[in-house]
Amino acid sequence: MKHRDEESSDYGEREQREGEREQREGEREQRKERENRGKEREQREGEREQRKEREQRKEREQREGEREQREGEREQREGERTEGRRENRGKERENRGKEREQREGERTEGRRERTEGRRENRGKERE
Repeated sequence: MKHRDEESSDYGEREQREGEREQREGEREQRKERENRGKEREQREGEREQRKEREQRKEREQREGEREQREGEREQREGERTEGRRENRGKERENRGKEREQREGERTEGRRERTEGRRENRGKERE
């Protein structure tokens, strides 16, 4: 009888050790699954952040492009205004020159008329 009791106690210990081993393996698998889920979550978050960064970079580049375009248009308008002013200054210069010539011509004409008037007066005086 003693022999069977020893066998049964050995059998019980073996069963217990096997149960503990299976429990440890189960815990190890659960840990691995949690780690994998954590890694997958981190990967998804990383991908989400990358997408967000790409979208932000794209938007920023688009805004910069629009700003550069507006600056280019503004510079073009300023250049056109400057060119227009330059043309206006040239026209104003021409007009001033014409006005000066006209005034000088009027002065010359006035002198001529006065001179002729004096001549006429002298002629009348002599008569």
